[in-house]
Amino acid sequence: MEIKQTIEDPIEPQYQVTVDGEVVVGDPSYMADDVMPEVREKLTFRFDGTGSWNVKVTPLETVPDHRNGALIAVRTGTEFDVGTWEKEDQVAAVDSAHMAFYPLDRGLLDDWEAFWEERSRLASGMAVLIPVDGTLVCSSGLGDGAYDIYVRRDANAQIDGVKVDFTPSDAAMSLLYY
Repeated sequence: MEIKQTIEDPIEPQYQVTVDGEVVVGDPSYMADDVMPEVREKLTFRFDGTGSWNVKVTPLETVPDHRNGALIAVRTGTEFDVGTWEKEDQVAAVDSAHMAFYPLDRGLLDDWEAFWEERSRLASGMAVLIPVDGTLVCSSGLGDGAYDIYVRRDANAQIDGVKVDFTPSDAAMSLLYY
């Protein structure tokens, strides 16, 4: 996977990612070699991502502090805010407060601790999107949980957009902010 930053904005950075094969959208901790394959399969979203993608995060507008509201990836040459987004039956689970966009053939992480240290060295804060060790990683809204996945399809019914929505439930909001 080739990753190139195209917009250097501290609030909404954007990257262009070139992939050859399947892409996984999920918690990067599920790439650790001690995670059971059936867990990895059930809790991440996979699709044929061959080609070039523009990837960004959007801010969560409903909270007083700066957090990510969504991770959005669209095929290069398409716009982020056009088309119809359809909710998938599957959710993307988070157990490390992070979500990642990475090629399936990237393989498993040999050393989760080293990955986490590199992520921490590169950026801190509640709203980040950064490349780490062959992945593109972002913080996940309010942290751990199960987040809805939406896809957008082109005229040939191929996925040309994937969005993970980090918008918290009213219950989660009331626990943290009220």
